[in-house]
Amino acid sequence: DIGIVLGASGTPTHASVVRWQRGVAQYSLGHRDRVRAAVTAARTHRIALAGADYYGPGVNDLCIDTARILDEVRAW
Repeated sequence: DIGIVLGASGTPTHASVVRWQRGVAQYSLGHRDRVRAAVTAARTHRIALAGADYYGPGVNDLCIDTARILDEVRAW
């Protein structure tokens, strides 16, 4: 898909697969507090943190995250 859209070619330099026994990643206790602290620290440097590591591993979570990131970057 990247080759079609961006015209990229070549072979990947790294690939990995993670299989979660319970279907999706399970965040550990205190995850929200750690995310809040990371986002606060990143914002001071105008860095936007995005992806499944922060607000949710599902496709819907990532779609919602897109709007949040756009709003944040536009506010800069």
